[in-house]
Amino acid sequence: MICLALVIWHDKLTPFQWNIIILAAITGVFFLPDSIWERIASLGQMFSDKVQDVSLIRRSNYLKVGWNIFQQYPLLGAGPGNFAVLHALPDFQAYPSLVGVKRLPHNLYLQVISETGITGLIFMLGVSLCAIRSLIMKIKENTFYRNTAFGLLLTVFGVLGMGIFLHMLQSKFFWIILALIRILQETKDWPIKDRDIKNGT
Repeated sequence: MICLALVIWHDKLTPFQWNIIILAAITGVFFLPDSIWERIASLGQMFSDKVQDVSLIRRSNYLKVGWNIFQQYPLLGAGPGNFAVLHALPDFQAYPSLVGVKRLPHNLYLQVISETGITGLIFMLGVSLCAIRSLIMKIKENTFYRNTAFGLLLTVFGVLGMGIFLHMLQSKFFWIILALIRILQETKDWPIKDRDIKNGT
Protein backbone atom coordinates (compact mmCIF):
# COMPACT_ATOMS: atom_id res chain seq x y z
CA MET A 1 0.00 0.00 0.00
CA ILE A 2 2.85 2.37 0.78
CA CYS A 3 4.49 1.65 -2.57
CA LEU A 4 1.20 2.23 -4.39
CA ALA A 5 0.66 5.49 -2.51
CA LEU A 6 4.08 6.70 -3.65
CA VAL A 7 3.23 5.80 -7.24
CA ILE A 8 -0.08 7.67 -7.08
CA TRP A 9 1.23 10.80 -5.38
CA HIS A 10 4.80 10.82 -6.75
CA ASP A 11 4.24 14.08 -8.64
CA LYS A 12 3.17 15.89 -5.46
CA LEU A 13 6.28 14.99 -3.46
CA THR A 14 9.21 17.40 -3.48
CA PRO A 15 12.83 16.20 -3.87
CA PHE A 16 13.37 16.94 -0.17
CA GLN A 17 10.41 14.73 0.80
CA TRP A 18 11.69 11.93 -1.46
CA ASN A 19 15.09 12.11 0.22
CA ILE A 20 13.48 11.89 3.66
CA ILE A 21 11.40 8.86 2.61
CA ILE A 22 14.41 7.05 1.13
CA LEU A 23 16.56 7.85 4.17
CA ALA A 24 13.82 6.65 6.53
CA ALA A 25 13.45 3.40 4.57
CA ILE A 26 17.20 2.70 4.62
CA THR A 27 17.48 3.57 8.32
CA GLY A 28 14.44 1.46 9.17
CA VAL A 29 16.11 -1.67 7.78
CA PHE A 30 18.73 -1.54 10.56
CA PHE A 31 16.03 -1.50 13.25
CA LEU A 32 14.06 -4.52 12.02
CA PRO A 33 13.65 -7.15 14.78
CA ASP A 34 15.63 -10.41 14.58
CA SER A 35 12.44 -12.41 14.06
CA ILE A 36 11.86 -10.71 10.69
CA TRP A 37 15.42 -11.41 9.53
CA GLU A 38 15.01 -15.06 10.57
CA ARG A 39 11.77 -15.30 8.59
CA ILE A 40 13.39 -13.71 5.52
CA ALA A 41 16.28 -16.16 5.76
CA SER A 42 13.87 -19.10 6.05
CA LEU A 43 12.14 -18.13 2.79
CA GLY A 44 15.18 -19.47 0.94
CA GLN A 45 14.21 -22.94 2.13
CA MET A 46 11.21 -22.87 -0.20
CA PHE A 47 13.54 -23.60 -3.12
CA SER A 48 15.48 -26.40 -1.41
CA ASP A 49 14.69 -29.99 -0.52
CA LYS A 50 15.35 -29.44 3.19
CA VAL A 51 12.64 -27.25 4.69
CA GLN A 52 12.98 -26.73 8.44
CA ASP A 53 10.62 -23.81 9.00
CA VAL A 54 7.35 -25.29 10.30
CA SER A 55 5.33 -22.39 8.92
CA LEU A 56 6.69 -22.97 5.40
CA ILE A 57 5.96 -26.70 5.68
CA ARG A 58 2.36 -25.96 6.66
CA ARG A 59 1.85 -23.43 3.87
CA SER A 60 3.32 -25.74 1.24
CA ASN A 61 1.02 -28.45 2.55
CA TYR A 62 -1.98 -26.11 2.20
CA LEU A 63 -1.09 -25.73 -1.47
CA LYS A 64 -0.89 -29.50 -1.92
CA VAL A 65 -4.22 -30.05 -0.18
CA GLY A 66 -5.80 -27.22 -2.18
CA TRP A 67 -4.53 -28.70 -5.42
CA ASN A 68 -5.93 -32.13 -4.46
CA ILE A 69 -9.31 -30.54 -3.70
CA PHE A 70 -9.29 -28.57 -6.95
CA GLN A 71 -8.52 -31.70 -8.97
CA GLN A 72 -11.52 -33.40 -7.38
CA TYR A 73 -13.90 -30.41 -7.63
CA PRO A 74 -12.57 -28.10 -10.39
CA LEU A 75 -15.74 -26.36 -11.57
CA LEU A 76 -17.79 -25.52 -8.47
CA GLY A 77 -15.35 -26.42 -5.70
CA ALA A 78 -15.89 -28.49 -2.57
CA GLY A 79 -18.34 -26.01 -1.05
CA PRO A 80 -17.92 -23.00 1.29
CA GLY A 81 -16.10 -23.87 4.51
CA ASN A 82 -15.07 -27.35 3.40
CA PHE A 83 -11.33 -26.77 3.02
CA ALA A 84 -10.75 -27.36 6.74
CA VAL A 85 -12.88 -30.52 6.64
CA LEU A 86 -11.10 -31.98 3.61
CA HIS A 87 -7.71 -30.95 5.04
CA ALA A 88 -8.29 -33.56 7.75
CA LEU A 89 -9.14 -36.39 5.34
CA PRO A 90 -6.45 -38.84 4.15
CA ASP A 91 -7.74 -38.63 0.56
CA PHE A 92 -6.57 -35.01 0.30
CA GLN A 93 -3.86 -34.76 2.98
CA ALA A 94 -0.21 -35.12 1.95
CA TYR A 95 1.11 -35.67 5.49
CA PRO A 96 -0.22 -38.64 7.50
CA SER A 97 0.51 -36.78 10.75
CA LEU A 98 -2.04 -34.12 9.78
CA VAL A 99 -4.87 -36.52 9.06
CA GLY A 100 -7.75 -35.56 11.34
CA VAL A 101 -6.44 -32.00 11.80
CA LYS A 102 -8.74 -29.28 10.49
CA ARG A 103 -6.99 -26.14 9.24
CA LEU A 104 -7.85 -23.19 7.03
CA PRO A 105 -5.67 -22.46 3.97
CA HIS A 106 -4.15 -19.08 5.04
CA ASN A 107 -4.61 -17.95 1.44
CA LEU A 108 -7.65 -16.11 0.08
CA TYR A 109 -7.21 -17.31 -3.50
CA LEU A 110 -6.53 -20.92 -2.50
CA GLN A 111 -9.65 -20.86 -0.35
CA VAL A 112 -11.76 -19.46 -3.19
CA ILE A 113 -10.60 -21.89 -5.87
CA SER A 114 -10.76 -24.96 -3.62
CA GLU A 115 -14.15 -24.15 -2.06
CA THR A 116 -15.91 -22.52 -5.03
CA GLY A 117 -13.84 -23.75 -7.99
CA ILE A 118 -13.04 -21.92 -11.20
CA THR A 119 -16.53 -20.41 -11.19
CA GLY A 120 -16.03 -18.78 -7.78
CA LEU A 121 -12.55 -17.56 -8.67
CA ILE A 122 -13.88 -15.86 -11.82
CA PHE A 123 -16.64 -14.13 -9.83
CA MET A 124 -14.23 -13.09 -7.06
CA LEU A 125 -11.68 -11.64 -9.47
CA GLY A 126 -14.50 -10.01 -11.47
CA VAL A 127 -15.85 -8.27 -8.36
CA SER A 128 -12.35 -7.11 -7.39
CA LEU A 129 -11.56 -5.77 -10.86
CA CYS A 130 -14.93 -3.98 -11.08
CA ALA A 131 -14.30 -2.37 -7.68
CA ILE A 132 -10.84 -1.20 -8.76
CA ARG A 133 -12.20 0.10 -12.08
CA SER A 134 -15.01 2.06 -10.39
CA LEU A 135 -12.52 3.66 -7.97
CA ILE A 136 -10.19 4.67 -10.80
CA MET A 137 -13.15 6.25 -12.63
CA LYS A 138 -14.10 8.09 -9.44
CA ILE A 139 -10.57 9.41 -9.08
CA LYS A 140 -10.56 10.67 -12.67
CA GLU A 141 -13.80 12.60 -12.06
CA ASN A 142 -11.87 14.95 -9.73
CA THR A 143 -14.83 15.39 -7.41
CA PHE A 144 -15.10 16.01 -3.68
CA TYR A 145 -14.77 12.28 -2.90
CA ARG A 146 -11.61 11.82 -4.98
CA ASN A 147 -9.38 11.36 -1.94
CA THR A 148 -11.85 8.89 -0.45
CA ALA A 149 -11.59 6.87 -3.65
CA PHE A 150 -7.79 7.05 -3.40
CA GLY A 151 -7.92 5.70 0.14
CA LEU A 152 -10.27 2.88 -0.79
CA LEU A 153 -8.09 1.99 -3.79
CA LEU A 154 -5.05 1.65 -1.55
CA THR A 155 -7.10 -0.44 0.88
CA VAL A 156 -8.32 -2.79 -1.86
CA PHE A 157 -4.78 -3.44 -3.06
CA GLY A 158 -3.65 -3.91 0.53
CA VAL A 159 -6.40 -6.43 1.28
CA LEU A 160 -5.84 -8.35 -1.97
CA GLY A 161 -2.14 -8.46 -1.13
CA MET A 162 -2.88 -9.71 2.39
CA GLY A 163 -5.02 -12.41 0.78
CA ILE A 164 -1.85 -14.19 -0.31
CA PHE A 165 -1.12 -14.94 3.36
CA LEU A 166 -4.57 -14.90 5.01
CA HIS A 167 -7.94 -16.57 4.40
CA MET A 168 -10.14 -13.47 4.25
CA LEU A 169 -13.15 -14.75 2.34
CA GLN A 170 -15.32 -14.72 5.46
CA SER A 171 -13.75 -11.59 6.93
CA LYS A 172 -16.25 -8.77 7.55
CA PHE A 173 -13.49 -6.26 6.81
CA PHE A 174 -13.16 -7.51 3.22
CA TRP A 175 -16.88 -7.20 2.49
CA ILE A 176 -17.24 -3.85 4.28
CA ILE A 177 -14.63 -2.39 1.92
CA LEU A 178 -16.57 -3.63 -1.11
CA ALA A 179 -19.75 -2.17 0.41
CA LEU A 180 -18.09 1.22 0.93
CA ILE A 181 -16.96 1.23 -2.70
CA ARG A 182 -20.52 0.54 -3.81
CA ILE A 183 -21.88 3.29 -1.54
CA LEU A 184 -19.30 5.71 -2.92
CA GLN A 185 -20.70 5.20 -6.42
CA GLU A 186 -24.15 6.27 -5.20
CA THR A 187 -22.86 9.32 -3.32
CA LYS A 188 -23.77 12.65 -4.85
CA ASP A 189 -20.63 14.49 -5.88
CA TRP A 190 -19.87 18.08 -6.73
CA PRO A 191 -16.81 19.33 -8.65
CA ILE A 192 -13.91 20.73 -6.69
CA LYS A 193 -13.50 24.44 -7.37
CA ASP A 194 -10.41 26.56 -6.90
CA ARG A 195 -12.12 28.69 -4.27
CA ASP A 196 -12.96 25.57 -2.24
CA ILE A 197 -9.32 24.54 -2.25
CA LYS A 198 -8.16 27.99 -1.18
CA ASN A 199 -10.74 28.11 1.62
CA GLY A 200 -9.83 24.57 2.72
CA THR A 201 -13.41 23.31 2.28
